[in-house]
Amino acid sequence: MRNGGFTLIELVCSIVIVSILSAIVIPAVTDVAGAARDASLSQHAGSFRTSVQFAHVMWQVSGNAGFVDNLPSFGDGTVDFNAIGYPIDGTGQGNSGGANNNNIPNNNQGDLRCRHLFQALLIGADSVCGGTGAQGVPCDDQAFHAARRGANVCRYSLLDDPARYFEYAVLTGSITLTNP
Repeated sequence: MRNGGFTLIELVCSIVIVSILSAIVIPAVTDVAGAARDASLSQHAGSFRTSVQFAHVMWQVSGNAGFVDNLPSFGDGTVDFNAIGYPIDGTGQGNSGGANNNNIPNNNQGDLRCRHLFQALLIGADSVCGGTGAQGVPCDDQAFHAARRGANVCRYSLLDDPARYFEYAVLTGSITLTNP
């Protein structure tokens, strides 16, 4: 007659089965988090690419042939364009009128331009941090960190996984996506 307990063999078999199942399930759950970050990054990069392409077309259709400050009826109305028609800033301050402003500078101002541009092109998107001083936004609850990567390139990296990012080259309008 049994007392209702497990024998040693039953207990060992149960532990082995649970160990095998957890060895299969844990990596799968870990991959889901990485896949979710990749999907978010790809979605934002695609939206950004579409916005840049649409902005360039709007610049052309509007009959522009040079710098434009705050192109009306596009984005939030604060998008500035360089001389070849690609967005370079997103503030209402009128930043694009001059040879030194035909790019994303390789300084703190470049970080701010990258952040402003993200916000202006992707209205209602996840928050973005970046920049320094009084105009900078600390990286607390934001999803992306904006920074220049040399002159003329903005990098938008996931705040919780900086190895995943996309870059925008203002002189060509190209977007490149990096998922490790």
